[in-house]
Parts: sequence; structure tokens; C-alpha cells
Amino acid sequence: MAIAANGSFSSALPSVANYAVTVKNQAEIPTWACTASNGAGTVANGAVANEAVANVRRPVPPAPHFAYSQDYVGNPLLAYTIDPAPAP
Repeated sequence: MAIAANGSFSSALPSVANYAVTVKNQAEIPTWACTASNGAGTVANGAVANEAVANVRRPVPPAPHFAYSQDYVGNPLLAYTIDPAPAP
């Protein structure tokens, strides 16, 4: 069954049936991740209401910073990465 958006969904399953909710394909946007929570169990006397599928934004790592320099004798361009100091 395909779920197109965040939120609740339903499917007809008989009692005592096992179920598993998984994410088949991740979002095409790399900064988003689709997750399933409470995604496995057994149907017992009614509906299963605690599973969820959600799209969440992944943290974006900081972009690297670079410095470029050329020495005075005409050597090629020199490149340096500038990393922030780690927090104490």
C-alpha cells in the first residue's frame, strides 16, 4: 500500500494477523528522510492505531570553507580548508 503524505492511514487486516510497516523508497530530496514508527506487530481485536509514517528534515552539514593563496615565486595555486575549532 502506498502512503503519499504524513498522517494516519488504514488497511483491512484480520485479527491476529501480523503486520509490518516499512518505507519502500526514500524521498527524492536528500535533506528529507521518511521513517516508520511502531511499524510491526499483531492485530488484536480491532484496529492498530499507533503506527506512523513521517517525512522529517535531516540536518544539513555545514558547507566547507576554503582559502586560496599563490606564493611569490609563481608556484601553482595553494588551497587550504578552514575547519571551525571544536567546541570545548
